[in-house]
Amino acid sequence: MAPQGCLWPTSYYTSCGAAPTQGRLCTYHLGQVLAHVGGWGCAWPGCQRLSAAGGGICTFHAAIATGKTERQTHDCGPWLTTCRPDARSQNR
Repeated sequence: MAPQGCLWPTSYYTSCGAAPTQGRLCTYHLGQVLAHVGGWGCAWPGCQRLSAAGGGICTFHAAIATGKTERQTHDCGPWLTTCRPDARSQNR
């Protein structure tokens, strides 16, 4: 079952759940991402990745926040993820 509302994690088990304003983030958590714009790190809690082009959030969490993930089947099985052909070819 897919979570409804804002996907910003509030603990290991739950997400915010507030009504999303843009993509899958609520106004408050979208503001947290925008506050990181121009910085090096990803604003997502616990993420150690660099933000994409200083956008405040890494490309993986940008896909999560905008809802651009889809269920895809790879050689290693079905995963709910963004497709990365380079990673897929390394698993063969």
